[in-house]
Amino acid sequence: MKKSLLFLLVGLLALFVSACGNSNEDNSASEEKKLEPISANLDVPEKGDKGEAVSLSTKVTQGDENVEDAHEVKYEVWKNGHKQESEMIEAKHDEGGVYKAETTFEEDGIYTVQVHVTARDMHTMPKAEIMIGEVEKNEQAEESEEEHQEHSAE
Repeated sequence: MKKSLLFLLVGLLALFVSACGNSNEDNSASEEKKLEPISANLDVPEKGDKGEAVSLSTKVTQGDENVEDAHEVKYEVWKNGHKQESEMIEAKHDEGGVYKAETTFEEDGIYTVQVHVTARDMHTMPKAEIMIGEVEKNEQAEESEEEHQEHSAE
């Protein structure tokens, strides 16, 4: 009887250790996923017309997974050389990790669109440019230094 009790205890101990090992593997995979950075693919048209709505879209992913639960997705839009006059536009979740918004530009010029994405305790801020209406060649080269600086962790 002592031997069968000993075998039973050893068996239970082995089962317990095995279960803990699987749990740690699951936690390890979960931790790796948490460490993988989010990615925001900003989609802005190259050109637009003054006074007409322009669609802004961003697909947010983490690895190969669509991020459907972003805490915040906002577009910051400014005419180049006038970042201090930027406008923030809240995006709405569409589907498949895609967040969308629309805006209208009232003046011709080159504008910067920067999306601010906060998801899963991470933040990224990619940006793109859009030309609205008639833009002169020299205006394209007139970006200020502040627009070249970026504090993104992308």
